[in-house]
Amino acid sequence: MHRLQRLTLLATAATAIATAIATAAATSVRVSPPATVPDGPAYLRLPAIALIVVRPDTVWFCGKIEAGDARSEYYFVRRTRVWRRVLGPSAARCMVQGAPGAPRSDTIQGADFQVVRIDSTQLDRAGRGTGRTYLRLIDRAFGRQTDVLPRLDPETRHAFLAKYGEATGLNFADASAIAANDTLLWIGLAGGFPEGEGAVGGIFKVSRPTGRYELLLDTLLEDATVSALVDGGRWLWVGTQVPGEYGWGGDVGLLRFDVRTRAWRSYQERTSPLPDPVIGAVASDGQLLAIATSRGLAVAELRTDSDAALPAGRDEAIGEWDVRYFIPSFERDSLVFDIGTKEQYQRQAADEARYTFVQRLALVGQERPLFDALARVRPDSLAQWIDDWTQWDHIGAKFADPALLPMLFGIASRGEGALLVAGAIGALGEKAPAAAVDSMRQAFLAAVSPGASAYYNAPFRSAYGRALAQAGDSTPIRWARAVLQRALSRSPATRDSARRGELYNSELPAATEILAAVRDRTGLGLIISAVPIASWEEGMALVNALAAYDDPNAWRAMVGFARAFRLLRGQAVRVLTVSAMRDPAVSDAVVQFVREELRGGPNDAPMAVLHGVGVLRLHELTPDLVRLLLREPSSWPSTFLGTMTIRALVSLTGRADAPVFAGESPPRSAVEWWARLAAQPGGLPQVSSEQGRRAEEEWDRRLAAARPTP
Repeated sequence: MHRLQRLTLLATAATAIATAIATAAATSVRVSPPATVPDGPAYLRLPAIALIVVRPDTVWFCGKIEAGDARSEYYFVRRTRVWRRVLGPSAARCMVQGAPGAPRSDTIQGADFQVVRIDSTQLDRAGRGTGRTYLRLIDRAFGRQTDVLPRLDPETRHAFLAKYGEATGLNFADASAIAANDTLLWIGLAGGFPEGEGAVGGIFKVSRPTGRYELLLDTLLEDATVSALVDGGRWLWVGTQVPGEYGWGGDVGLLRFDVRTRAWRSYQERTSPLPDPVIGAVASDGQLLAIATSRGLAVAELRTDSDAALPAGRDEAIGEWDVRYFIPSFERDSLVFDIGTKEQYQRQAADEARYTFVQRLALVGQERPLFDALARVRPDSLAQWIDDWTQWDHIGAKFADPALLPMLFGIASRGEGALLVAGAIGALGEKAPAAAVDSMRQAFLAAVSPGASAYYNAPFRSAYGRALAQAGDSTPIRWARAVLQRALSRSPATRDSARRGELYNSELPAATEILAAVRDRTGLGLIISAVPIASWEEGMALVNALAAYDDPNAWRAMVGFARAFRLLRGQAVRVLTVSAMRDPAVSDAVVQFVREELRGGPNDAPMAVLHGVGVLRLHELTPDLVRLLLREPSSWPSTFLGTMTIRALVSLTGRADAPVFAGESPPRSAVEWWARLAAQPGGLPQVSSEQGRRAEEEWDRRLAAARPTP
């Protein structure tokens, strides 16, 4: 069955609760995983300006319409220099539809010309393409047809091939922007290599009367896509963007090409007042230049005396700038973007994670309630979790208030929003309304049904099950125990396959997380029994589950299996906490385990344990740390090992005055300083965790000051 079909089966299986949960009057609301799994980092989606209309009295910035969004429109009044966001339906200033920034197009139509991409069909005997893709200019004003192909001298071609690969010689034919006058045509190319493939960027300059053309290349344009072109006579203004895996970025900015001297100048965030260097649109009427970037808008007054002598540092083309940034705010319950100063933009930066979260999840026009509720979550925690939607039940746990459940269930149909509901129900525990628990039970049963996707719905299966178990529902406990019992009944051949990592059972990680969430005693025995027959992928989940039990038996089993190479040793050290050291038998085993890792072995992982030494305050291992430093650097698994070892020593001893160094690895003098200190009567000192933290921060500050600024 196709993956989307499996997801659709799951999406139709769940029922939910009424908007009036407080009175337990239930109606049907969908609680289900998303139809697609989010990919890439989360970011605040700002207005995308597709078209700029310059008029005698105003400049209009017209946004393209994203799915589910209203159009964003702004205008600048030239006489008063006032900026405004359009409220409600506007006059027909933006009815002309402009293409989105930096399109890749097979055909661009002008008033009296057409530029068409031609893909060669020429093949060799083996059926491989041998022809070149190129642009064809059909100029009706001059009755001329010109095939525009790149003409590269051998040295340039060789350099491009060496830098970018064979694609360099094949693709100079994705037109992304055009500027035209009566005699010249400028064609901007869509360059860039977002995922290892692409084309080299540049600009074709074509003489319309003669058909002669040349390819303008510059290092500024090589990796960039030309998003906008404006012919300003002496100046050619070039907007650029750089394609990436998750959208447009780059640092090229707005370019100015001097037609007379053929010199380039770049206007970037650090060299001009522009909000950022990702340019979406540019327009001009010869008196001013209007620019739309990914973060804001700008209007620049153009000089009419560009040939006049100017003081050093003054721009010969641009006089005065007027710049505004997009600033998220609310109009009633709707998220909108006003425009304001850089200072206003910087002040709202602390709330950007909240705005990003509600934009991604809340229903359009109903963003304010979720934004207000998110004030319960620490900004640093929200910023940490927002890129990992599988952890959103942690955010939902902050909403352990029955009064908030109607709002949460309102966004549950948005896929990942169901994780917020699960987190809230789990945090409420047995105080969760019965209707909410019943809805979560139905969603869990759908997630573990035979038609559900085993891999893509694993986070939902786990989150729903943990919420139910914490609310006192035994349904997920019974399911999780059954999953582990099935794992224990694997045949010997299947067990061997699992150990080699060829079998990944996504049910087992979810089952262990559910049992560990409520510290089910029967489940602990099953988890321990499953370790010897688990695959490496399943073993990672088992380590986390044993740590979550925070029980001497669980810690003892985890450390024992790790020392026997049945679990990943480095991961086992990372999850150890101070509470594991309360049992003497466990404490002794932990010290021996960490010492083995510091000394190296068949599965040498000292980098993974250095942080754990400081967290667990293993003062007895400071001699081992010094011995690790004294090993030949060639035996270190990483150049950072020396720095990390010294940082652990500083944390344990409080010696913030330890030598710092400019390189990645400590010099011999720094190593010998610690050896001499350890050889003194009494050995290395011991300090508390708080004293060690302050010493580590001070040493890190000194280390940063000693290293050159990149």
